[in-house]
Amino acid sequence: MEPTEAVTELAERGGYGELLAVHRMPLRSVLSPIGLFLLPVAILSTVLACTERFGPAARSAGAAVTLGCVVLAALAVRRDWRTAHRMPVVFWYANGLVIARTDEPPTAHGLDGITPYEHTVTVHNGRSRGSSSTVTQIPVLELRGPGGAPVLTLSGRAQAARFAALLAARRAPAARALLAAGQRLEFGPFAVTPEGLALDGAPHPWPRVRALRITARRVLLELTDGPVRPVAIRDVPHLRTLDALVREHAAALD
Repeated sequence: MEPTEAVTELAERGGYGELLAVHRMPLRSVLSPIGLFLLPVAILSTVLACTERFGPAARSAGAAVTLGCVVLAALAVRRDWRTAHRMPVVFWYANGLVIARTDEPPTAHGLDGITPYEHTVTVHNGRSRGSSSTVTQIPVLELRGPGGAPVLTLSGRAQAARFAALLAARRAPAARALLAAGQRLEFGPFAVTPEGLALDGAPHPWPRVRALRITARRVLLELTDGPVRPVAIRDVPHLRTLDALVREHAAALD
């Protein structure tokens, strides 16, 4: 998809540079879940409507139910079609992103003012959380602007990883330069300094830091004398940049 004139103008005005990716936000369809219910009902009602031996009353009821299923399916298709045309399109540039929505002016956000937060949402598919249900882990990337204002939420393993990596590739070189200049970098409850890594204000010199162990929900700081308390992954901004800095310092000590 090519950017419109309004999108291009915003990107040029902000000095966002090269266009790296275009992403249309996925549609949350109502047709699929409705179809799971309507299909068997429509088949059964059609059988009733077309079979003589069940009598005229059953045939009339079957025809009415079949018509109702068709109407519901048509309404779901109409809703999905309208929603698909309103879903925002994200134009991701080297230095910023522009979000275009139907019937609304596009909005521009410089990457320097965006903070990424990664976490995982657990979805239980089934009537209960027992053995018959299916558990799905969905990675989510939340982009927040100044003051924590929500900018965009991306879900799905491929999309979340792709755009989180783009932000980390931009952030990491600047973070290394700031550390080399002797500055302190904040990552939520973590802080990185030239001397080491701090958690909740408690400093840990680099020789004691082994790694960050990152799971779907937690970040665990591992030290030479054992781990310290876990931190919720969704509370750590720029997680990939933090992880890259810790890995680099740990590798330098090996």
